[in-house]
Amino acid sequence: MERETIEYNGKKYNRYPNSKRRHLRVYYWRHSGWKESPKALHRDIWQEANGEIPKGYVIHHKDGNSLNNNIENLQIMSKGEHQSKHSSNEERKKDARKNLRKYAQPKAKEWHKSEEGSEWHKQHYKKSLCNATKYKHTCEECDKEYESTRKTKTKFCSNKCQQRNWWRNNEEKRLQYNSRRRK
Repeated sequence: MERETIEYNGKKYNRYPNSKRRHLRVYYWRHSGWKESPKALHRDIWQEANGEIPKGYVIHHKDGNSLNNNIENLQIMSKGEHQSKHSSNEERKKDARKNLRKYAQPKAKEWHKSEEGSEWHKQHYKKSLCNATKYKHTCEECDKEYESTRKTKTKFCSNKCQQRNWWRNNEEKRLQYNSRRRK
């Protein structure tokens, strides 16, 4: 894999422009060994000039160019502030949506189909119904009384009654539908 190396204070930092991992493409890193975690060049430059970076804070590149590691271009900010600054970037949002579709949604679908997911939904459904207020209504089609968690916007006790009502009240549409089916 292609590697770019630069030296700062006698230490070598590498960047991999063709890497699949974004952080390896856009930042220079120094690896001291297996016992220590990698060090980012921009963080080392900030620390040399300003001291330790407090927990929960990150170093941000003001001009958005992660390769411009001049101290004037580096700014400390909280992780939340940094996240909100970058989340307004349309390209980042697009990448996030792409990653959701590619990785998260298939895994979520798989989990929802699993026994564990099914069991979780059963329990969650029971809990939500236990606390829900139930309202009494009368079906406009069959005049049967039924309960719903909706206070308004409910007219039928079932989909069957709703369909029966539609067919009865839409004779013209029903005739058009039937004539299309016969062709």
